[in-house]
Formats: sequence, structure tokens, C-alpha cells
Amino acid sequence: MKIWFVRHNNESLGPYTIEELKNLSVTKEDYVWKEGLTDWVQAKSLAELNTLFTATSPPPYIAQNHINTGSTSFDNQSAEYHSYLQTGNKRNKSRSRLMWISIILILSFVTYLIYANKQSPYASAFNIGAQKSPEQIRAELAQSERQSPGQFISGRTGHRRNLIGETVIEGTLNNSATIAVFKDVVLRVDFLSKTNTIITSKDFTIYEIIRPGQTINFKQKAYVGKDVQNVSVAIMGATAME
Repeated sequence: MKIWFVRHNNESLGPYTIEELKNLSVTKEDYVWKEGLTDWVQAKSLAELNTLFTATSPPPYIAQNHINTGSTSFDNQSAEYHSYLQTGNKRNKSRSRLMWISIILILSFVTYLIYANKQSPYASAFNIGAQKSPEQIRAELAQSERQSPGQFISGRTGHRRNLIGETVIEGTLNNSATIAVFKDVVLRVDFLSKTNTIITSKDFTIYEIIRPGQTINFKQKAYVGKDVQNVSVAIMGATAME
């Protein structure tokens, strides 16, 4: 009866009769299975297969294509085991393929970031990707602040008329820069009527040095007539100190 299966290269072959197993040159170490066995066992462990190993002369050579021509009508349990082996192999191949695809995608993304960083129009301007010393960072920050004094100097002002009829403009100036030092802040004062019409304008220079985070007081006087009821003050510029 064709009830025997042989495992070869992790594949289940059969079913075969005992005579066919002889022709296949099954050795004692080969694993076999038939219905009723709980698992694959070596042929030498089954007494009923002892006749396979008592031949006095070697069996004739069987071509590989003959080994693979056994009937495929084996029982359901063997079919399920064979299907399990195939499914396991497919899963392993699938996992391996997914792993390599993931590695390739990660490497591609990293390469894109490096390339995009080098091609960025801002990369050379800010020296992106290069390690800068604290001195270089401080020098670049100072240069940037010195170019825009109006962004860092602010102030508060008020006005009053003194006993001799002069308009007194007084207030404070503050430097919010981190490194840059400024001096000679230029103020433009518009003298306004009670309808907020500009009667006249004057520029005043505050000859003081303002260091980062410092606030200074200032006072300026001008005789512009009795019609002046209000003033408007704007910071026009300053000189950056090296």
C-alpha cells in the first residue's frame, strides 16, 4: 500500500509503498511518516522498515524525475502538513522582502534629506550642516543686529511746555539687542496742532551709548510756538558700534 511519505529538502514526497522506498534508497537517517504517527521519525526507529536496510547489494539508481512522479493522492493530514511547510516558506520570504524594502526606503529618505539640504538656497547663507564655533555664531548674530538698529531700539516719550514757552520732549530709549551696541540715536519729532496737523518737524540726535538690554533717559527742548498741542516721535536710525 502507498502509505509512506519521505521528507527530502524540507518537502514531503509520496505516498510510496515499502518496495518503492527501497528503490528510492531510503537510509536509516531519513525521516518518514505515515498515518497514525504523531510526527516525522527516522526510518531506523520503525521495525517494519528494517527490510529496507538488509539488502546485500545497492539498489539501482533512480532518476530524480522518477522520485517526483509519485501519486499526489495522499491523505488530508499529509496535505495539511505540506501546505504548512509551503505557507511557512512564503511567510519567511514575505518578511525578508518587507525588511529589505523598509531598509531601502529609509536609506532613500536619508539620502533625499542630505541632497535637499545641500541644494537649499539657504544652506550656503547660513552654513547649514557645518559645525560652527560659539565665536562664529556670536559674530554672525552681532552682524545681523547691527544692520537693523530700528528692530532693537524702542522708546517711550512725553512732552510738556516749560515756563519760557519751550516744548520739552523727554522719555526713555531701550536696546533689546543681544550683542549689538548702538549710539547717536536719531529722533524725528513732529509738532502737531490740536487737529493733529503737522506744524513743523525737527530731528534730534541723542548722543548716548545704549548697550544690549540697557535703558537710557533723554530730554530735548524746542521753541515752536503756542499752537503746538501735541507731538509725535519716531526713531529714524542709530549708529552701530563695532
